[in-house]
Amino acid sequence: WSPVADSLHPGDRIAFAGSKEGRSDIYTYNLGTKELKNLTSDVFTDADPAWSSDGSAIYFSSDRKNYLDPSAVPPRFKMQQHDFHQLDLYRIDVASATLTRITDEPNSDETSPVAARDGKHLLFVSDMSGINNIYLKDLDSGTERPLTNSITGVYQLSLSEDGQRLAFSSLDNAGFDIFFMRAPLERNLKIQAVEPTEFFKHRFQPAPRTIAGETRKESLKVADDILIGSELRDSTRLYGEDVKIDLRNYVFNDAFRDAPKRVDTAKNVVVANNVDSSGNYKINKYKLNFSPDIVYGNAGYNTFYGVQGSTLMAFSDMLGDHQIFILTNLLFDLKNSDYALAYLYLPKRIDYGIQAFHSARFLELTDTITGASLYRFRNYGVTGLASYPVSHFERLELNDPHRIELCPR
Repeated sequence: WSPVADSLHPGDRIAFAGSKEGRSDIYTYNLGTKELKNLTSDVFTDADPAWSSDGSAIYFSSDRKNYLDPSAVPPRFKMQQHDFHQLDLYRIDVASATLTRITDEPNSDETSPVAARDGKHLLFVSDMSGINNIYLKDLDSGTERPLTNSITGVYQLSLSEDGQRLAFSSLDNAGFDIFFMRAPLERNLKIQAVEPTEFFKHRFQPAPRTIAGETRKESLKVADDILIGSELRDSTRLYGEDVKIDLRNYVFNDAFRDAPKRVDTAKNVVVANNVDSSGNYKINKYKLNFSPDIVYGNAGYNTFYGVQGSTLMAFSDMLGDHQIFILTNLLFDLKNSDYALAYLYLPKRIDYGIQAFHSARFLELTDTITGASLYRFRNYGVTGLASYPVSHFERLELNDPHRIELCPR
């Protein structure tokens, strides 16, 4: 939120970002009249409100891109198809609700705006180098320059009324602290831009932008002799969208011109006796043939259980209509081991399956008469199942287990 106090509005209004029905908008609230007003009533996310120096406008961050007029938003606009991950700064006139876009950085987020008292400068946070830093924008010329070159990031700006002190938070020694910057409008790092991080260089191809009155074209070096510039064009559409050049048969290097032509040595497969006397293809019965989908196993030795091991095997046919699963976890002998065998029949709408299983668990109990005893719980049986799909997301399942439990010492 952001209060406003000047000669015309002596602390009677606050601006804040409020969330209603899953949407974040910029609101104003008059403390005297109790009037609540929604300035940006739309589907976009608006945050970080800050009053202008004269209290007539509010600066804020938003993901709305160029949607400055609510009537320009299509009736069937889908937010999930909109790039809502990137934020820029905007200005809204409180009286007319007219929106103006302040920044247009496609590869970075601009947040936390604060307006200087002179009405000509705007401070904000941007990660256009890959790390959040403070920038100063001249609202008359549109130029901007960095005020910090932090490697830990800068957040949450707050400017004093006289514009001589700027408070912000930053990470220091594994914790966030509050810092002061004196005379931020006079600060000059004598650099036009903060050097981008290596991650930023590889992730984005920066577009040309104006810095301190100078237009600079940035490029990314991807190899010692290859330089990718920011003004790449599709050479196949050099003469307009209606004329497209076909480059498939072009030779771009003489080394390829004299290279021997590639000869396809693959032999044509000829299938004999696959048609009947009428010339129609013969229909052969499908032969069920299983092949392994996964075969996994391991073995080990335990000082108590001795040699032990487990296996997992799955087999299916070519059409996936039949599946067989084998699982084992062997200890001592079959009575003390876990194992299961399952078969699934899947060619029809209703899936059927049957499974035989055996499991053994151990429990040590102590009493005053017999002392410590090791009990083995065996659970084995046969399970049948059926599954019927009602829709793409729902189905009915029937499971009929028949099992026997034994508890010998």
